[in-house]
Amino acid sequence: MKKILFFILILCIQQIQGVNCLNEDENEFLQELITTNTKKLNEIGWSFDNDFSEWKGLVVKDCTITEIDLSDINIREIPNTIVYLQNLEVLKIDVYREISRNLFSLPKLKTLHVKWGSYIKKVLPFFYRLKSLKSLKLDAGLNEFTPEILELSNLESLDLSNNYIEEIPNEIRNLSKLKHINLSNNKYLKGSLEIFNFFNELRYLNLENTKISGGYTSISENLKYLNLSSVNMKYGVLDISKSRNIEVLKVRKAQLKKIKGFQYQKKLKIVDISNNFISSNDDFKLKECKQLDSLNLSKNELTSIPDLGNPPAYINLSSNPIFSLSIKDYKNIAGSKYIDLSFMSIDKFSSGIQILNSCESLNLSYNNLKELPKELEGFKNLKSLNVRRNKISKFSLILPSLKELILVQNLFTEIPVAVFENKNLEVFYIGDFELKEVPHQFLELKHLKDLYVPFTGENDEVLCKLKKKGLLFENMYIECK
Repeated sequence: MKKILFFILILCIQQIQGVNCLNEDENEFLQELITTNTKKLNEIGWSFDNDFSEWKGLVVKDCTITEIDLSDINIREIPNTIVYLQNLEVLKIDVYREISRNLFSLPKLKTLHVKWGSYIKKVLPFFYRLKSLKSLKLDAGLNEFTPEILELSNLESLDLSNNYIEEIPNEIRNLSKLKHINLSNNKYLKGSLEIFNFFNELRYLNLENTKISGGYTSISENLKYLNLSSVNMKYGVLDISKSRNIEVLKVRKAQLKKIKGFQYQKKLKIVDISNNFISSNDDFKLKECKQLDSLNLSKNELTSIPDLGNPPAYINLSSNPIFSLSIKDYKNIAGSKYIDLSFMSIDKFSSGIQILNSCESLNLSYNNLKELPKELEGFKNLKSLNVRRNKISKFSLILPSLKELILVQNLFTEIPVAVFENKNLEVFYIGDFELKEVPHQFLELKHLKDLYVPFTGENDEVLCKLKKKGLLFENMYIECK
C-alpha cells in the first residue's frame, strides 16, 4: 500500500512540474507543502490532475507565486522551503504546528494573516525582519504587544482581535501609518481611548468588547468604520465632528451620554448606539444622514423620535421612555420598513399612524395596548406583526401580505376568526388559554410552517395532519398514534 501511495505522489509531482512555469525552487516548495498537507489541500479543491493556476488559494503572476491564502483550512505546517518564495506578497494561513523561521526572510511580504497557538512565542523575535509588511493579523493567544510588532513602522493595518492582550503601550504611536486598527474581543485589554486620537489617517477602528475607557474625539477625516461597543465611556462624550465620512457607527453598551457631530454626517449607513444614556438634545440630529439604512436607538433615554432626514429601512426604538407617539414622531419614521416599538409602555396610538403604511415588519411587543388600530389594515405590505405581552383581547385585522402573527401573552380566550382570513400566514403563535380542540381552519392556511396554540391533549386530528405535512410546533409536544 505504501508503494502505491509513493507512486501516486511521484506522479503528482511530475504533473506539477509539467503544467507550470515555476522555477525549481518554487516547485520544491509546492511539493513539500502538498506532501505534508495532502488531505487538507484536497478538501479545498487542489487536484493534481489540474493546472495549479486553478488551485484555490494560490495566485501565480509572471511564473512566480505571489499569494497563498489557506485561511479556510487548518494545515499542519509551513515548510522551510517557503524561503524560496522571494516574490511572495500575501500569506494567509491557519496552522496548528510550527511555522518556519524562514518566513521572516521574505523581502516582499506585505500581508501576513496568521492563526496559530502555542508556537507563536518561538517566532515573535523575528517579526522585526518584515520591513515591507503593511498588513498584519495575528490570532494566536497573545497576551501583550510585543516590541517586535511595534517596530513594524510601515504597518497600515493591524488586527490583533481575539487575543488576551491586557495593555496598550504608548509605543503603539510608533505605528503612525496605521489606517486600520482592530483590537476587538481582547476582553482584558485596558487603556485610554485618547491614545487613538493620535492616528489621523484612521479609516477603521474596532475596540468592541474590551475594557478600554474614556472619551473619544476622532481627528481622522477619512474614518469610515467606528466600533466602540462595550468600552467604558464613563457617561462621557463621543465627538465625531471632524470625521465626516463615517459609514458605520457602533457604540453599544458604552455608558455614552452624548454624541457630537451627527449634523455633519452625510454618509452614515449603519448606526447602532443602543444601550446607552442618550437623550433628546440639540446635538442629536440625523437630518443630514440621507443614506442611513439601519438605526438602532434601543435602551436609551429618548423622549421623542429624532429628526431623520431620510428614514432608514430599519429603526429600533425599543425601551425608550417615549410612551406616546405624536404626528411629528410618525413623520420622522414614515417610509421605514422594519420598525421596533417594543418595551415603550404605549397604551394607544394617536391618529396619524396610517402614514407608516410602508412598514413590512412591526414589533409592538411588551406594551400596554388594549386594541390594535384599525388603520393597520392599510399596511398592504405588512408581513410581520408582533404584539406579544400586551392587553389585547380582540383581533379583527385582515392583512393581505401578513406572514407572521404573534399574539401570545395577551387576554385572548379563543382564536380570533379573523386570523384565518389572513391566507398567507406562515407563522402563528397564540396562548394563555386552553383549547379543547384545534380549529379545522388551520388546514386551510396552505402556507403555514410554524405554529403554537394552547393545546395539551394527544392525537388531535388537525395537529396530526399538520405534523404529517412537516409543520414546526414551537414549544409544543405533539403525539400522534
